[in-house]
Amino acid sequence: MTGRVRGPLRLAVPFTVTEVHEPDESGPGGAPAARPGTGSWAWDVRLGAIGLSLDHGVEPRGSGTRTWLTVDGPWPVLALYLPLARISLEMLVRRRR
Repeated sequence: MTGRVRGPLRLAVPFTVTEVHEPDESGPGGAPAARPGTGSWAWDVRLGAIGLSLDHGVEPRGSGTRTWLTVDGPWPVLALYLPLARISLEMLVRRRR
């Protein structure tokens, strides 16, 4: 699957999904899925010569959801991207009051 994702600065960047793991399959790197309701996926994002490889996972936790993200890429890009990614992930899984 391919498409475009909009980042925090509203810049549309092309992406390619490289792996999708359902709850009963191994995750990125062969890690076992933790339990039913767990899913993970990997995708690559590239803008010109700059690219990132991302692995995401989501799993139930108590009455909510736990999510994780690992990113591989040039450290200057990671230093800028990771704080924004954390904010985005927290917004996705924030507890409703």
